[in-house]
Amino acid sequence: MKKTLTILLIFLSVNILFSKSIIIGIYENYPLVFTEKGNIKGIYPEIIENIFKRNNIKYEFKTDTFSNHIENLREGKIDLLVDIIKTNERENFLDYNSESFLTNWGQLYVNSFSNINSITDLTEKKIGVVKEDGYYKGEDGIKYLSDKFGVKTTFIEYEDYEDVFLALKEKKLDAGVVSRIYGYYSYNKYDLKPTAILLNPQNLYVAVKKGENKEIISLIDNEINKMKNEKNSFFTERINYWLDESNTGISQYLKTLSLLVIILILGIVLTYIISEIKIKNKTKELASLNAELEIEKNKLQKIIDLLPDMVYVKNYNGKILLANKKYKEFFKQDDSSMEELNSKFFKLFNEDIMTEFIRTDRIVIEKKEIVSIPEDIAYDSEGNVKYFKTVKIPLEGTENTVHVLGVSSDITEVKNAYTKINEQNQILESSLSQIKASNEELESLYTENQDLITKIENIIYIMESVFKYENIDDFLKVIFNKIFDFIPEADYGSLWKLNGDSIFYLETKGHDKEKLNSAGLKAENFIIEKEIIIKDNILEYDENYPDLIKNSKKIKKTLLIPILSKDKFYGNFALDLDESNPERFKEDSLRFAKYISNLISLIFSLRESNKAHQVMQEDIIFSLVKMIEFHDEYTKGHSENVAHFSRLMARNMNFDEDKINEIYWSAIIHDVGKLFIDKNILNKPNRLTKDEFNEIKKHPVYAYNILKEISSMENIARYIKYHHERYDGSGYPQGLKNNEIPLESRIMTIADSWDAMTRDRIYRKALSKEEAIEELVKNKGVQFDPDLVEIFINIVK
Repeated sequence: MKKTLTILLIFLSVNILFSKSIIIGIYENYPLVFTEKGNIKGIYPEIIENIFKRNNIKYEFKTDTFSNHIENLREGKIDLLVDIIKTNERENFLDYNSESFLTNWGQLYVNSFSNINSITDLTEKKIGVVKEDGYYKGEDGIKYLSDKFGVKTTFIEYEDYEDVFLALKEKKLDAGVVSRIYGYYSYNKYDLKPTAILLNPQNLYVAVKKGENKEIISLIDNEINKMKNEKNSFFTERINYWLDESNTGISQYLKTLSLLVIILILGIVLTYIISEIKIKNKTKELASLNAELEIEKNKLQKIIDLLPDMVYVKNYNGKILLANKKYKEFFKQDDSSMEELNSKFFKLFNEDIMTEFIRTDRIVIEKKEIVSIPEDIAYDSEGNVKYFKTVKIPLEGTENTVHVLGVSSDITEVKNAYTKINEQNQILESSLSQIKASNEELESLYTENQDLITKIENIIYIMESVFKYENIDDFLKVIFNKIFDFIPEADYGSLWKLNGDSIFYLETKGHDKEKLNSAGLKAENFIIEKEIIIKDNILEYDENYPDLIKNSKKIKKTLLIPILSKDKFYGNFALDLDESNPERFKEDSLRFAKYISNLISLIFSLRESNKAHQVMQEDIIFSLVKMIEFHDEYTKGHSENVAHFSRLMARNMNFDEDKINEIYWSAIIHDVGKLFIDKNILNKPNRLTKDEFNEIKKHPVYAYNILKEISSMENIARYIKYHHERYDGSGYPQGLKNNEIPLESRIMTIADSWDAMTRDRIYRKALSKEEAIEELVKNKGVQFDPDLVEIFINIVK
């Protein structure tokens, strides 16, 4: 009753106090608020308009820039401003509603060729920002972060995000800050790319002038709160519409790409690249892992060799890097090497045809666009004319290389058949029934092709999800929800896994998952199939579980698809036909079920191999640390302590996880160069001579020379090399100073010195925490980065 009375009072207040039109400030920030051909569109104006119409409130929109609207609201020229974040400064003259519409954050964008990856890369750069934008001047905005890290940048102000992107595209800027939502829907249009630099996550609200129009924001809060608690409300529908990726448009060419080719070719290229890296960088302890990967590669090669289409990968100069058996057979080079195949390929076609091939390949590589060739003419090794339908897509590799992945389907028979049909139609024009039958056959083929395209789209979606989910259960749920697109005749289904000696349902369709899991199903009394099989009346086997039968749909047939990893059984997909469904499981559905089962098995194997690789790499590094400690008795536990404090500082500075791990492993092996220093010098109890100290000073360079040869540790080698440089330039090995020293090295320098000061040495006792802090403060700007010292002291206190 009290809530109803409150709502009524708000309604009466709004209608009395706002009989005049409410002026709403609008600016350009697609898709949250924008104008299109004179019409106001976007999430905010459409939701506010809906609320005002339902409450009979007069309103009008006023367009201007965001910075002007801030002043308009302050001066009372508008009554309400949408899509705005809270800042301490703005709260001095604005009131906000309580119910946020969305959460957004800022992001730094650069041109596609830029190598800007971190805040420190912005030194001496020109950054485009929007006046009064919270991601510019707000708490944790780009200006605050630049000042915090001592990065000198030039900020150039614009009226809206579109102006920032235009200037960035025209190379007037080095980088630009816009909201994440605007950037996501717009950066491709300007040929830009996002960086990992994220800014100031904030909720988005509407605002009024402080002390005025409080009734209107109370009404908005009440309406938004009510719509958030309703299913399928106008609020939810508008947000889903404008933020749904399906509205951004997906290239139709992608729909023509062969399902199995994409999965297997990407798999083999990935396996090939991993194998090459392992051959170069891993020691003898990784030989067994290399052998396993080679076996998987050979398996994949055998599988793609069974494909009916020609599949190949070429580089920028038209050289063939990879080809399946069908492609080699076309050139009569079944068992030939890549060199022989390339020689045959370049000899078979004349210069004009080769020029056209390379031209289209370079369009794919340079523009990173898919090129579809509906009909291509070629001649086989015997001079016979062949017709092909070809799709070429960009395939990105390591070190920013891009190749062309081509899939060519032989349509010669279809082409010849079509030609014959046309000839027959000219002769048999009177035979309308025959023409009609031919048309129906073509329509059937078209329908089947459309069905295949849909399945291809869903398989591509599954492949994009492989490494998106760390939890394999989440990935299996994605497959389960998509599997009904592959097998449309299925009415119901379930996804379950073995959980010890029990059965646990991860997902269901049609069945009651919670009640099924509460039935206490045991594996020993359950149907477990490790091969694809169709079961009739499967519930008859579950007479021991009346609750299972009670909470399941009436089933005629069930298709069971096993989830396996090598010899390990994980669970089953179960797809059911209702007892009233006249359909049967089609051969095409069984074939796709086999593809799905094999795909999951391959993904499980790859995930297990990657995990084994990571564990082995960490074991090797920790073994190396133990060797250092054995060689230098004073460093026992030192590396772990330095790594611990370095990681704490990196996290405190909001580095991403990849950078935090890179700093951690750098600190773990920062003293590896000491293995090349005479043990007697390292453990000498007396004062070192000048020559002995000069020898010890070489250990960062020794470490650098070892690690720089390992491609994956080039950054780590550089950080270790400079961890004894001093902020004032008096350090070694190169006498770098200030920001010339990598930030990561400056972090390790403080952690290294702290551990050295706070542990006992033969020539002195350990300093107390207070004494060590005093030393850090005394050496700010001399040995240590002053800003980093403050961060470290806050951590250890």
